[in-house]
Amino acid sequence: MIDHEKHIELLQRKLDREHEARLVAEKLLEAKSHELYNTNQMLNDSLEKLKLQAKFDSELLAYQNRMENLLLINARLFLKESATHENIQQLLDSLIDGNYVTGCYLAVYPTDKINISGKYSSGRMQEWSPPATLNTTDIYWESDKHVLWHNINTHSGCVGIFAVRIVCSEDRLNAIQKQMALFCELLRSAIGRLITFHQAINAKKRAEESEQSTRDFLAMINHELRTPLNGLLGSAELLHDTSLDTHQLKLLTTLNHSGELLRAIINDLLDYSKINAGMLELIEKPFDSHLLATKLEDIFTHKANEKRLDFNIYYAPDLPAALIGDEDRIKQIFVNLISNAIKFTSDGFVHAKLWWEDQKLQFSVRDSGCGIDQADQHKLFKPFSQVDITSKRSHEGTGLGLVICKQLCEQMGGLFESKARLAVVHVSKFHCL
Repeated sequence: MIDHEKHIELLQRKLDREHEARLVAEKLLEAKSHELYNTNQMLNDSLEKLKLQAKFDSELLAYQNRMENLLLINARLFLKESATHENIQQLLDSLIDGNYVTGCYLAVYPTDKINISGKYSSGRMQEWSPPATLNTTDIYWESDKHVLWHNINTHSGCVGIFAVRIVCSEDRLNAIQKQMALFCELLRSAIGRLITFHQAINAKKRAEESEQSTRDFLAMINHELRTPLNGLLGSAELLHDTSLDTHQLKLLTTLNHSGELLRAIINDLLDYSKINAGMLELIEKPFDSHLLATKLEDIFTHKANEKRLDFNIYYAPDLPAALIGDEDRIKQIFVNLISNAIKFTSDGFVHAKLWWEDQKLQFSVRDSGCGIDQADQHKLFKPFSQVDITSKRSHEGTGLGLVICKQLCEQMGGLFESKARLAVVHVSKFHCL
């Protein structure tokens, strides 16, 4: 009986332990269930947040893509066409989306250089008052009004103001402000190009007016100087036929020399102005190149003999005698080169040569004169430029001779080169008869 009771007691204890273990297991299961529930809730919340973030990113990405396409379209438009009232207003209208940008404003300051000055606006916000802070900074965010202000600065200074009203969450504000800054830069570039274009037009007009004034002045002064000069040289020629003593004859020679020098200067100025104005016309006609060489030699032989120079003009046997071209202008080039050679050669020789090569008439002059230093040769083809510009220089001249020769050669389709003692003229428009 006692053993039976002990057995029952042991069974009861076992049942109690199993019950307690079951209670512990149930509590543990309940805790795990709560943990799983909470984890599931967290996962659901995270999933919702991810969905909202993805929607946010996709909306912002779609907005940025739309703005970039709009920026590209308008950039091409302003490159193809100048900025106008119409395309500027169209740009502002296209920026209004109703979600992020609810108002746009552009003020272009009045200037005589452009014709788009004025105020432009689009969207619900119609009254725009630039903050005083904008005077000290180029970009300002007016947080209480949600307006981003930009000064439009170009090489001419501040030419206007661009403003947009942005309504969005804080996390999107920076991205949209950057997009609007790109459109401000687009407007700055378009307005700057328009200003530069009008400045170039005005500069061109001023240059043309100045050039026309110069041509008019040279034409007038040429006429006014030639008339008394012709009278002076004519009187000197008549005076030469009268009886003069040695001193008077010397004075008359100086007078003739000065008059001829003045005539050469007037001719150079007139030719230079005609060439620059594009008014110099070539008169092509048949001429004899052999006879031209003979004429040149006759012109300078006496002058070379006075300085006791070995002077001659040689033409190659294969030089065609019959050519077509502007003989007077060709002679002007040759005369200038030979005259310079004799002028700057005190003793020794001056040799000129004509020959035919590559279907071109070529001419060179070599002399034993002082020459020109390598460092000074860049001055040869600058108008009114001379190596020696001091008042004590020993040779007269305007500094236009080589400039005119070069331009004449180029107008004839040729090439002009000048070195210390060598000048070559290439003329390509001449052909044999």
